[in-house]
Amino acid sequence: KAQSHGSLASCKLATSGPGTPLAVWGTIFAMGVIDVSVLNLSGRYFHFQVKPEQSAADLKSLVASSWKVPYMCLKISVEMRVVEDDEILASLCDSGRELEVSALVVSEKLYDAIENGRLVERAAALTALPQIAQPGDTRAVEAALHALEQPAPILQMSALDTLAVIGKGNKLVINDIATLVCSVCSPHRDTCLKCHALKRLAEIAPKGEERALDALLVGLADTDERVRQQAKEAAPVLVRAGDSMFIARLVEKLRHSDRQVRHAVVETLPIVAGREGVDRAIFECGMLLDTNNWLVRQSALKAVASLAKGGGPGGRHSATTMAISCLQDRDRDIRCEALEILSKVASKGDEQAVLHVMACLTDGERDVRETVLRTLPLLAERGSNRILEAIETYLAHPDADVRHTAVVLMPALSLPGHSGSICALTPLLDDKLARIRCSAIDTLLALWEPVDLESRWADDTFEALLSCLMDPERAVRWAAMKVPLSE
Repeated sequence: KAQSHGSLASCKLATSGPGTPLAVWGTIFAMGVIDVSVLNLSGRYFHFQVKPEQSAADLKSLVASSWKVPYMCLKISVEMRVVEDDEILASLCDSGRELEVSALVVSEKLYDAIENGRLVERAAALTALPQIAQPGDTRAVEAALHALEQPAPILQMSALDTLAVIGKGNKLVINDIATLVCSVCSPHRDTCLKCHALKRLAEIAPKGEERALDALLVGLADTDERVRQQAKEAAPVLVRAGDSMFIARLVEKLRHSDRQVRHAVVETLPIVAGREGVDRAIFECGMLLDTNNWLVRQSALKAVASLAKGGGPGGRHSATTMAISCLQDRDRDIRCEALEILSKVASKGDEQAVLHVMACLTDGERDVRETVLRTLPLLAERGSNRILEAIETYLAHPDADVRHTAVVLMPALSLPGHSGSICALTPLLDDKLARIRCSAIDTLLALWEPVDLESRWADDTFEALLSCLMDPERAVRWAAMKVPLSE
């Protein structure tokens, strides 16, 4: 067969040494192709072709990628002579002669590259380390940790990747990565490194590991949004749901001066609290509602609302109680926030909550009264006699803004045809302010049930509405023209 192919040279390559034993056979043809077959002792087989003009380095790369061993760990020798990477494959064989070539996996070369190579070589060697080291290998872990201490982000990133494979559950590894997160969380350090460290920490540390939780809190308080986001993603992996100690420490971060950090804490609390920790988290947030800093009180209130959404009836009741207490807060924004929260967490028709919200109609701040106007219809059930009696008292309030707001709210609280509401609204058709007279007309028309024409003309309210057609204000006259005069 060899004679039929003309000029022919063949080579036989066998491997020995640490790692997976390999055997490589190649046949070099004059026509320009080298067939290489790789076989290990377990019988796994891989085949590829190379050109004679390619170098020994190319052959090493193919063997390394085929069997997942680091390129820099391979050493090829031909008949006891080590082959340099730049030697050409065709120069290794004479025609008609078979050569024996050894390919050795030398782990020392990898460790030497990690310690003494150029920066890129060290990073590549670290990335390749898991290919020759078993998880928990002491020497490999120590080499990666040493690289982690070097002030070179590319090296530290590679070390983190390696430790995620060989250092899972190792307390020393967890401690060093947590220390890295805590030390680099400052504006002048690499943001990508912070994110990568938090990501790998979540893969290495078990739930509830104290040092990992320290790093998580630092990440959540970072000034960079990407780091905070990575910390939020790591939180459910690192924290045991309902961990009361961690929840208390996290709630303290609501005192942070950075609004974005407080927002990140508000978003993270429901994640780490779980259903079993909601009540504890709401309690911890409630402790901050007495602080002098209104920004902290506002963040605590938002956290309470966020927690109540995922909690049970007990959590929602606690959140409702806290929001009601904040309706008397000295800061306008807190009162507005409490009103918004009540409309979301209080039960529909909760009379106690409705009455407290209604009391804010007399608030001195217009923003608060407008918030009542927006949120009360979401909270109140229509037709409650107790609520209607309360709102009717505000219709006679000396403050014009209070009267006007009460008039506008009436259709959301009363049922059509409710005689008490209609009687309470009728006197407002003679109010001294035109805007209140106009709103009273619109509200009465909304509540008025259709009746037969004869009964309508005998109705005192109907007479009062008709009298508005003679009102001195044009806007009132226009509003009164909506009154139906016939069937």
